[in-house]
Amino acid sequence: TSSRLFIDQDLVLLRLLAERLNRSELLGELLETALQLLDDWLGFHHAIILLADERNGKLFTIASRGYPENGVGSEVGFGAGLIGMVARARRALRLSAIDHSLRYARAVRDRAEAVAGTDAVCREIPLPGLPCAACQIAVPLVTRGRMIGVLAVESTDPLAFMPREDTILTIIAAQLATGIEQLGGDTEESSPTT
Repeated sequence: TSSRLFIDQDLVLLRLLAERLNRSELLGELLETALQLLDDWLGFHHAIILLADERNGKLFTIASRGYPENGVGSEVGFGAGLIGMVARARRALRLSAIDHSLRYARAVRDRAEAVAGTDAVCREIPLPGLPCAACQIAVPLVTRGRMIGVLAVESTDPLAFMPREDTILTIIAAQLATGIEQLGGDTEESSPTT
């Protein structure tokens, strides 16, 4: 019965999230509401929303929360990293215990900067990220078969995201994708804070 209570609580939470997202009248309001609810209600303190540009095979950050830099305008290519792989596959992906891989990737980048110089390596707006992330999950934002973008969250807790969180984020992502598609004309409002 305790697992049934847990499922019932999740369903009520998802209903309340959907109701709050559906009240948004502007794209910026939708994005800020989604990030705030992920943070306040689900404890996902570090989240990024990226929009897809399928023609050019890229995603660009339109909102983030929980990072010192907001990264709005940063780009990720389809197939690049976790977020890019999610965009290409149109499937949720979860990584745990990633701190070792991140340290390796940063060491490679630091070496490239030392050899080629910082200007040669860092010309783009950096994607927001936790320096000590231990767990990440990214889910595609898809509606009516159209790739809208990717929602990504990360945590310093290596066990923060399990199948439950994967399912909840996938449901929220579907709601968010529909809202973004409907409100997409109001992009001048889309600058939520970090």
